[in-house]
This record gives sequence, C-alpha cells and structure tokens, in this order.
Amino acid sequence: MLDSTLLYEAVALAVAITALALSLLALIRVKSLSHKSELFLGSLTSRTVRHVVERLKARKKHGKRYLIVRLVGVSDDLDCSKLQGYIDEAFVELYGKVSYSKASPRVLYVNRDSSKAIIRVRTPYKWKVLTVMGILERNRVVKSIIPERSTGTYRKARKHAEAP
Repeated sequence: MLDSTLLYEAVALAVAITALALSLLALIRVKSLSHKSELFLGSLTSRTVRHVVERLKARKKHGKRYLIVRLVGVSDDLDCSKLQGYIDEAFVELYGKVSYSKASPRVLYVNRDSSKAIIRVRTPYKWKVLTVMGILERNRVVKSIIPERSTGTYRKARKHAEAP
C-alpha cells in the first residue's frame, strides 16, 4: 500500500516537472519568434506594409455559397421555417452564437417533390453547416441528409433543387 502511494507521487512529480520544462521551452521559443518578427517588421517599408494590409482586407470578403442537400425520410410538415429552427439550434449548440452569426446559414427553399433544400451560408463555414446537418440526423429530425451540390448563385441552386 505504501509503495503504490510513493509510486503514484513519483509519477505525478515527474509529470509536473516535464510540464514545467515544456512550458519553459515554449516561453523561450515565443520570445525568440517575437524578437525575429519585430526585426522583420522593422525592415519593411510603410508602402509594403500598406500593400500587405490591403491584401488582407480584400481577403476577408467572403462570398456566399448555396448548398443543395437531399433530405431523406423527412416528415410532410417540414418547411423552411422549421428546418431553419432545427439548424439554428444545432449550430449554436455545436459552434456557439458568434460562429452562427458569422456563418449566417439560411434555409431559402424546400422542395417536397424532390426532397431537396437550399441553404445559403458564407463560404468559410460551408463545412460547419454540413456538420450541423449531421447533428440533425443524430437528433432524428430527418433520416438522412445527402449533400448534393454547392453553387455560387441562387438561380443555379434553384434549378438543381427543382430537378428530380
């Protein structure tokens, strides 16, 4: 009994020492990288910095994508507003309100004949919305969701969603 307690304390001490050593190494690395970045930024001209900042601002403009998904095993009373509510709840549960507001997923169209839906989302969050659709399967809102296509215009999405 006494030996196992000492062994446990020795293992805990070894883990603590290892964690302390790793954190010290990380601090040293961060300090050296910050020093190198200061030297690099100091060597840039203001014209170069302005150009880089402008390119980064241009990169932040994200377009929208229209996801066409096939809803398998959906109930007859599921419409745009109900599907939107389910997606909202699942997205906020999984990723939080900030990511939800950035992604701004919207169910624009549900075709009951072909069992397809069109969801508009900002481009960087396309995969997160598809993950949320998997949550809807797990919550038994629909039996299965099959992502079919992603387009850049609503007109193309509507044309594809109306096709059988």
